Amino acid sequence: MLRQDKRNLLSAALVCLVLLGAVLWMNFTQVGEKLFSIDPAKVEQVVLRKSLGSGGTTVTDPAAVEAVVERFNSYRYNDRNEYGYGFFEGVYVTFQGEEEFTVEMYPWGVLEQDGNVIYSTNLWYDYFTPLFEAAI
Repeated sequence: MLRQDKRNLLSAALVCLVLLGAVLWMNFTQVGEKLFSIDPAKVEQVVLRKSLGSGGTTVTDPAAVEAVVERFNSYRYNDRNEYGYGFFEGVYVTFQGEEEFTVEMYPWGVLEQDGNVIYSTNLWYDYFTPLFEAAI
């Protein structure tokens, strides 16, 4: 009888571990649609600034530029919301190289080019925080 109890306890523990693993995997794995497909070889520098008129922080080191580009390329969104102006100041990220384009970002997401929709993820709420804090 004691053997059966140990088996039941071991089975219950195994089920709990599998459920815990599944919950952790879902919380720490990005899901959703890819927003960026930037070729790091075509980006010479990245400028992070708090407003379009300020000088900002310029990233020119190839390894750092590639890290910033990969951060954007790895971003997946699963939520689109109408954007309300004035509640938080964004950071402008300008990718310069063969082409130049600017993205407005927040710690929790990226603003659509026309400025109406913010692409965000509920699981990775502070995904852009390290880049956001690097801007001056």
